[in-house]
Amino acid sequence: MPAITALAAGDTCILKLFEQLSVTPALLVELVPHYFDRRAVAAVTGDREEVTKLLKLPFNFIFFTGSTKVSKIVMRAATENITPVQLELGGRNAALVNETANIADAAKKIVWGAMAWGGHPRRRESRFLRLRRG
Repeated sequence: MPAITALAAGDTCILKLFEQLSVTPALLVELVPHYFDRRAVAAVTGDREEVTKLLKLPFNFIFFTGSTKVSKIVMRAATENITPVQLELGGRNAALVNETANIADAAKKIVWGAMAWGGHPRRRESRFLRLRRG
């Protein structure tokens, strides 16, 4: 959503993709330039060295989703250019299914939710609870 908001406001956006996913980053690197103006959106992957170079650029805003460890690196880099940062750290989501639920339908919706975010571990349910009365 932050990328959509940035683009709607007329800003440019660089998407640093979560490289530990197997197929999604490669697909986005291929599709983003096909569907978006290259001056508006870029999708990139990279290791620590490339990300360090990327963080030296004078951004107007950084939205970071990831670990506390990496967020500290992002914050330190942002201070060099006095760049505002929004951090979305850790956290897991639970899927609650009560006794009245249609289990097949609930499972279908939970899987769709996980896949809608490309399987990103911070965006999918990681705990499944079936609630029972009594």
